Amino acid sequence: NIKVKRKTNGGRTASSGINAEYGGSECPKNSELVKKLVRKGIPPEHRGEIWLELSGAKELKDRYGNNGEFYPRMIEKAETAGVPSVLKQIEQDADRTFPQHTLFSGPDRVGTSRLTRVLKAYSVRNPMVGYCQSLNFVAALLLMVTGLNNEEDAFWLLAAIVEKIQPSTYYSSSMVDWVLDGRYVFDGLLQWKLPTLYGHFSTYGVTQTLPLIISSWFMCIFANSMPSETMFRVWDTFFYEGNKVLFRVSLALLQQHTNEFLKCTDPGLLYNMISSLPSKAYDAENLMEFAFNGLGSFPHARIDHQRDTWRLTVLKEMDEIEKR
Repeated sequence: NIKVKRKTNGGRTASSGINAEYGGSECPKNSELVKKLVRKGIPPEHRGEIWLELSGAKELKDRYGNNGEFYPRMIEKAETAGVPSVLKQIEQDADRTFPQHTLFSGPDRVGTSRLTRVLKAYSVRNPMVGYCQSLNFVAALLLMVTGLNNEEDAFWLLAAIVEKIQPSTYYSSSMVDWVLDGRYVFDGLLQWKLPTLYGHFSTYGVTQTLPLIISSWFMCIFANSMPSETMFRVWDTFFYEGNKVLFRVSLALLQQHTNEFLKCTDPGLLYNMISSLPSKAYDAENLMEFAFNGLGSFPHARIDHQRDTWRLTVLKEMDEIEKR
């Protein structure tokens, strides 16, 4: 069982971190047992609370939240001092986010108004990012888990994703870190972990178009492309193990269908097959097994090294584009 440990101080109950209970004993957050339990899935009824702890959002909330006063202040600031073009884009995107979901449909569309508030508030908390398309799906998913009455928790979880878990410029206007991951780091990991498949994709020109496919996987964290049960399992591990989970899961999706890909020699069909992979991932257990036990070791140092190796190349490419 995995839960948030509680402590009592002067009649007030507060969180003191994540603990795993096993055989009557407790294990701290940073333990192999907690990692194993998170990979098996967090119980839905505890997911929002545990995500706050795992992600660092609770730490941000405690440090900057000013006992619940900060978030309302950001909502007010967005209305009085927000960038008009950013606010307009948020309203447009919120209006078309998960229109089939009960929280974001119906005559009152309460979920849409809460989503708009969270995104607007965050745009003024972090003006270096402001708003990036894809954050609407991320924030909407967070509201589904925290509940509409806990939109402040969704706000701080969004802050943790952008500021602590994803690389620093994933959602900025330059998107340098995403370009690094999408064009170079993922390419290197695919060549390392699935060399036969990489060779096949290279032969038919698919490696060049992979960044277009996986951009929504990484930027939206599969929120708009994967069956909910599987997607929640991915998010559980994402909050505990970080951004490298997205590489693991993406490679596992490809690995699971290697034989089908090797039989296909039509570049257009290969593109469509890859694009549809997340939507077919109904077997969460199977995908997680492939992702965490079928790819071997996955040191974060290797990802960091790839980023360091290619960063200057990406910056030079962007500088050339700006000069044109």
